[in-house]
Amino acid sequence: MKEEIPGLKLAFAGRENFAYTLARSALYEKKENHKNDVSHMHDAIEIYVNVKGSVSFVVGSVVYPVQRGDAIISLPNEFHHCIYRSDGIHEHYCLWVTGLPDGFTARLCGAKGEGNLISMKEDDKEKLLFLLGVMDAEKSNGIPDNAELSALFGIFDLLGQNGGMSVKPAALPELLGRITGYINARFAEDCSEKTLCDKFFISRSTLLRLFAKYLGVTPSKYLLSLRLSEAKSRLEKGESVQSVCYACGFSDYSHFIATFKKRFGITPYRYTRSLQ
Repeated sequence: MKEEIPGLKLAFAGRENFAYTLARSALYEKKENHKNDVSHMHDAIEIYVNVKGSVSFVVGSVVYPVQRGDAIISLPNEFHHCIYRSDGIHEHYCLWVTGLPDGFTARLCGAKGEGNLISMKEDDKEKLLFLLGVMDAEKSNGIPDNAELSALFGIFDLLGQNGGMSVKPAALPELLGRITGYINARFAEDCSEKTLCDKFFISRSTLLRLFAKYLGVTPSKYLLSLRLSEAKSRLEKGESVQSVCYACGFSDYSHFIATFKKRFGITPYRYTRSLQ
């Protein structure tokens, strides 16, 4: 089925499918653990807010340095993950939202792949964290109370006001930027590690080191996430499963179905049926 956001549902600006859920996490993380933090994506908008911890946040091929109170907004089907820059407590909130009006979504971070990081003035950062704390304390499994809703719309208001203050991503090494640009443009073609090494005249160890250091994933995992992200987007536009398979670089139909199900817990066909 289409991914459901386990949380409260209510009408928002006349949209009956509006839903949200909030999660707070505070775990001790080791720097090397980012290797296990596989890029993932949602059908929802994800709003990640850092509370504590030295991390960067990767959205697609873009890396954002993150400080306390910074918000990272990932649009549906944008693959993303954290990179832990040092050992220590990583505390953060994640707010997942579906059903926001398109115009409001554009106010938050613009088009896909743009303006994912919103870094506000210190007073606004602390206000954002306070409102998230209120939501976390007040959240229920039934009808939201006034305090929870007030905090939620206060968060939307803060982010909307500061959406134009999005921060530029960290610069990638020139070579890695050319490699990711090549993959982004030709992900449906042969982008194997060998092909990339031959194309850019580098060793496999250098290729792996660049991706691990700056993006926190292997080239093959980066490519797979890109293909699956494009596959979900095409399926949502009504393209057939078979055409999506080959358009996204999967040469084997059965492998595509198995890979899609492994990542999303549902076959491509059942996913398209759930959208109807």
